[in-house]
Amino acid sequence: MNMNSNETNITLNASQTYRKEIGKAMTEFLFGDEENLDPIEFGDPKVKYYVVDRKPSAGKDIVQKYDAERQLFKKFWPPANYRQVLHIIGGQGSGKSTFTRYFFQYFLPHYETLVNSMDPSSDLCKIYAEALRRHILLYADLRHAPATDFRPYVFKKLGKSLDHVAKRLGFANDFRGDSDYVEDKVKYNISQLAKETEGKERKWYISWVFDNSDQLEMEQLLELTSIVLDLIPQEQSRIFPNDPVQNGQRRELWRVIIPIRPETWTNLEHKWAPFINRDSLDLDPIEHNILVKKRADFVFQTVSQSMKHHQPDPKRITKDRADWELVTPKEMAERLKADMLDVRLVSGDTRLISPEARNVLDQLVGESARRRLNLFRRVAFSRSFGSRKARGRREDWTAPVVTPFYFFDGLICGNDNVFDPRKCSILNLYNLGATQTSGAPYSIFVGIHAIYLLTLGKQWAEAKKDLAKIGYRDNDLNECEQWLVNKELIKDLLHGGYWIESSIVGGHWALLKERAYTDNMAVACARSWDFGDKVPETDPLDAEQLLCRFGGSLWFLKKIWESEKRLTVYSTDAFPHFKTLGEFNAFRKNLRLPSITHYVANEYLLRIQGLSGYWKPKRAIESDREQWQKNHQELKELVEESGKTEALDARQS
Repeated sequence: MNMNSNETNITLNASQTYRKEIGKAMTEFLFGDEENLDPIEFGDPKVKYYVVDRKPSAGKDIVQKYDAERQLFKKFWPPANYRQVLHIIGGQGSGKSTFTRYFFQYFLPHYETLVNSMDPSSDLCKIYAEALRRHILLYADLRHAPATDFRPYVFKKLGKSLDHVAKRLGFANDFRGDSDYVEDKVKYNISQLAKETEGKERKWYISWVFDNSDQLEMEQLLELTSIVLDLIPQEQSRIFPNDPVQNGQRRELWRVIIPIRPETWTNLEHKWAPFINRDSLDLDPIEHNILVKKRADFVFQTVSQSMKHHQPDPKRITKDRADWELVTPKEMAERLKADMLDVRLVSGDTRLISPEARNVLDQLVGESARRRLNLFRRVAFSRSFGSRKARGRREDWTAPVVTPFYFFDGLICGNDNVFDPRKCSILNLYNLGATQTSGAPYSIFVGIHAIYLLTLGKQWAEAKKDLAKIGYRDNDLNECEQWLVNKELIKDLLHGGYWIESSIVGGHWALLKERAYTDNMAVACARSWDFGDKVPETDPLDAEQLLCRFGGSLWFLKKIWESEKRLTVYSTDAFPHFKTLGEFNAFRKNLRLPSITHYVANEYLLRIQGLSGYWKPKRAIESDREQWQKNHQELKELVEESGKTEALDARQS
């Protein structure tokens, strides 16, 4: 079949038809359900799709492999000089949960085979497996912990995990059902197991893993810390680990593993400070090229094995796309894998995405593998990115096959036709205030000015104070702050202040001036401000709608300029911090707030002018050249006016 004829919407429909397969392929956990961490067989094919070498090794020497795993192994397994509480510290999306599961389900059970290249049937591997048999791992995923009754929830998780292990290993336990998973009963079962002996040695070594504790509220985090501190002594025990456990020794637990973000660790440091029976592993973020390549391979494998038949949307079938129903899972998998790899240029075609677009994406991601995967998926499976298949058509394209416009449109909209901030980690910076319906100037600009001040290196408290002085209301500032926290651009620290994700903040500032961002925010804002008729929704892949889209964005930019100028109107009543117009103007200039309208409109003008050289846009322009020239002239005048040095000088009301 001719794949070129299925040009634009295949990935959109495929993500619906093969939703379950793609969801499985893109999931964070590749190793099974979340109720347990059962060992995985050495030859399990899923393992090869996890990033074993979190970053590229300098050579092929096996000593350089499993670097993070080796570090954790040294802290976790040897009996001498151990500390019982181990924190795995890594930023948002650095792969802490996946690393933890990989370590306990694969690396630890197969250590001798992976690291020492031993035959699985060798005597040494058998000795190691026998030692590992005596280790009981209880896993508790705290991602969806309830707001109340947190402590019972934790012990219910541990009880269920212990029940699962008991059934798998065939030893007795005191549980009869969910109602028995209470703290006293769980502790009793653990205590009884810890006291069992084999020969003259302790038989069972019991460890806990508390995953996704970063999802908890601070009160819950403090409660979790108290649970651990109640059961583990502050000092390291001087008793040999293999000696039998006696009452009162507090040696029932072998290790407690807690993956944690650095900002959360900072919040809890006061609680852990006196406690010296602990250690940590700083986990480097996953190297993203490896990550995407592995996940793309898994997408290909999963979808290509699907037995589902692709059912196209009848509304989208046209004469040019009549062979859609012939798409097979294997062909679909090839397309999806190609999209995933192309987004990160793993496929080797350096013309697919401009360096500028990649730089902005890198900023928006920071070092978060989770955020990067989510954004890659939005772009790769979007209609806009699918338009790259037009490369075989007779168009006079001289720019990269996927222009920044199409790339960012896919990033912002994903599979949807319009931007929805609830489904994306990208913010509508124009709509971060509390008074959105009327399009109030301070509500419109609070997010933009907040982001700008953060890019200068200011802390949020300082930026908030500065904005309050120049007229921003508490309700707008608080609403903006909540958005920034929810999207994890800033992260609350317990003892005051915020952890600023400066890279992601910079990415939003860079994205602000992109034409795709302006077009999408024009539609989103017009709806919020009850001016939906001024900016109708358009299809970015349809060049015939170019003039309509240009007109809507021009209206939006004029609205922005009108609002931006109103921020400089001074009165003694509105600005009690300043006695005179001169003081107010001097303070604003000292903040170095740029003309946002000029920053955005100037770039929009450059990009829109460049379209006139392409065949389809040129044909659309010729259909109504008078309107095009009118819009173009008005945009030029707006750029010139907003770019004047005195354009935003304060003026008396």
